Amino acid sequence: MLLLAILFVTIIGALALVNYVDQRHARVRAIRARLTRLRYEVEDLEETLECLENILPERQVAWHVNQEILRLLNTMLNQEPGNTSPIQTSIEKAEERAQRLADGRRKPRVGYARNSDAKIAQAQHYLNKAATVIRRRQSRDELDLEQQETFLRELTWASLMVSVASFVNQGNKAVRRNDSMSAHAFFKKAQGMLIGSPHPNPERMRLIRELGELMSGRRTTISEDLLPQDDPQPSSSATGVEAEPEDPALAESP
Repeated sequence: MLLLAILFVTIIGALALVNYVDQRHARVRAIRARLTRLRYEVEDLEETLECLENILPERQVAWHVNQEILRLLNTMLNQEPGNTSPIQTSIEKAEERAQRLADGRRKPRVGYARNSDAKIAQAQHYLNKAATVIRRRQSRDELDLEQQETFLRELTWASLMVSVASFVNQGNKAVRRNDSMSAHAFFKKAQGMLIGSPHPNPERMRLIRELGELMSGRRTTISEDLLPQDDPQPSSSATGVEAEPEDPALAESP
């Protein structure tokens, strides 16, 4: 009987140990899976931030996206069971970037245009991602409703302008090829997108008017303040920078 009791206790102890080890491994796997998801989210936001800095003249939205990156990195730091040095380094970089983005200075020139449908879709994905971040931060009372609406209007305008400026650029390229029919189709497509948009930005009506003047021959360029830092307008001088090749899919869009 004593041997049976000892054997029974040993078996129970072994099973308990196996169960403990299994639970511990399950917890470690869950933590690793959570950290992997957070890492992918941080990487996506880093790419979003890079896009915003190239497109938006104002820095506030980019600052809020960077704050979301910092929040996720600190969550990762608290959950990381191993070496935290890479996360700490990322946090330091994000904090330095936050100081730069908080200076409030407006970028004088931005570039909306993209040279392919894929790049247009990518830029608009990042702008939508930024809008999600803004809504999330407002839901946590990290900005007020008025700020949220201002930022969302800015992002919506940028998303529209990515498409519009890309079509205008393709129209400009067609002008330089002496392909007036294609140029007119591209300008008409850009104008149609602006007409179909309810966005309150006053520049929308200016662009609609100037595109109409461009198609009728009363104008040779779009005002620089409306489409800054895009490909040269038809009458502009060459910049010396080699342009990306035109994407066939975008070229056939009209």
